[in-house]
Amino acid sequence: MAMQFGRKQLKNPTPSIVGNVIQVFTVIAACVLAWIGTASFIPAAPSSVIQSILGLLIGIANGIKPFFGVKTDDKKVNIENVTSMDEPKKD
Repeated sequence: MAMQFGRKQLKNPTPSIVGNVIQVFTVIAACVLAWIGTASFIPAAPSSVIQSILGLLIGIANGIKPFFGVKTDDKKVNIENVTSMDEPKKD
């Protein structure tokens, strides 16, 4: 199974490595974004630019995540291999 990128991958599961990398990036970038606003030794103009860029990168990273996909024919998955799922529909 090869990881692919594109609009056709929206219905396929996202590889866990992509999700993990984006999550780590998002946490680090959000911490830096929050810290830069409180760092008094960084002038306001560069701080504003850095915050804008980090906010944009966080949004882009989370926005492209579903476009990575792995094609699979499996219909059943062992619960040990599941990290998240939709709530089952109630009858």
